[in-house]
Amino acid sequence: MRNWLTRKMITRFGNHYHYDVSYLYYMLQHQPALTSQFLQIGNRLGKARRIPASVKCTAQLVAMRHEDCGPCLQLQVQIAAEAGMAEAEIRAALLHKPEQLSPDNALAYHYAQALMANSATLPEAQQAIVQRFGDSGLVELAVVTQAARLYPMVKKGLGHSQACTQLQLGESTIALGRHMEGRA
Repeated sequence: MRNWLTRKMITRFGNHYHYDVSYLYYMLQHQPALTSQFLQIGNRLGKARRIPASVKCTAQLVAMRHEDCGPCLQLQVQIAAEAGMAEAEIRAALLHKPEQLSPDNALAYHYAQALMANSATLPEAQQAIVQRFGDSGLVELAVVTQAARLYPMVKKGLGHSQACTQLQLGESTIALGRHMEGRA
């Protein structure tokens, strides 16, 4: 019964986002209990409560862009748009143009870039987040940023990742290179 419900949830998710969930079906077939736990963890970790949705989405776009340039990143683009993030801000985060982001989203961008690169600028970025959103905002942003990396890493580890694709954003497309240029 639990597998049936999990399968139904996966199917609904895939249909809603027009996203290939075959790797989740593969996981469900071979490790049903672990798959259910994996889905619950990712869902719980990805939710922000204290920071604005656009700040969370900016950090998650940066993290996802670091790990993937295909369907997982397209999914994150759709989730950001669904959360109300402006298309111009999504485009700016994807194309590494933080100067085109709102001040709060630019903070999240710089924080996520420093975190993904394990940069020497990370302490400065952390301090900026604490000054703007408090310690609880830093904790939340660290968790949601890392949660964004969970799915593409598992998908890649299972051999289900795909090549880079053009991203659809509203009525336009964004072409990203395989080398994921601009990583700080």
